[in-house]
Amino acid sequence: MKLPVYSRADLSRTGALVVALLLTAVSTRAVAREFRVADTQNEDDPTVQALRYMGSLIADQSGGRHQTGLFHSRQLGEEQQTIEQTRAGAIDLNRNNGALTGAFMPAMNVLAMPFLFHSIEHLQKVPDGPTGSAILDSFEPYGFIGLAAGVMIVTDFDSKPFEAAMAGIYAKAERDPATAELIKRIRKVA
Repeated sequence: MKLPVYSRADLSRTGALVVALLLTAVSTRAVAREFRVADTQNEDDPTVQALRYMGSLIADQSGGRHQTGLFHSRQLGEEQQTIEQTRAGAIDLNRNNGALTGAFMPAMNVLAMPFLFHSIEHLQKVPDGPTGSAILDSFEPYGFIGLAAGVMIVTDFDSKPFEAAMAGIYAKAERDPATAELIKRIRKVA
């Protein structure tokens, strides 16, 4: 059974927050601005659709004065390249995989851990609560402003004992040190 991770209300709240932050950031400027927005996913992906929706909110709230230029499908490079471009100021807003940012911003690894959340409600509550706020606050020393963090993959749970559930399982995981170490330890147990 496929369970939704984010509701339309969550996207609207996040979009409104982003619009408010961006408009505050440029309110002292007299000129219109196009914000460069990057996502490596394809055009039909829900994350790209959410960024497109956010762009329409920015345009509406600014009376068309501010726009977003959305670059999807790796148009600006792979995720690591877009992170570097964001840090350099060439990209204004970047939606990327937390496992990559976790390599240099360790707090992001919390949200990348499998089996961390015991329910969909818990999965949705943690990033929106104090833990999520602490994670977003941890971006600043690395030259970023965190706007939103969330968990995109829900891990299924089973009533089987761990060893039995893991027997014969092929694990595909993100290529980051924390996840690699976790998979290595799981294999030792199973």
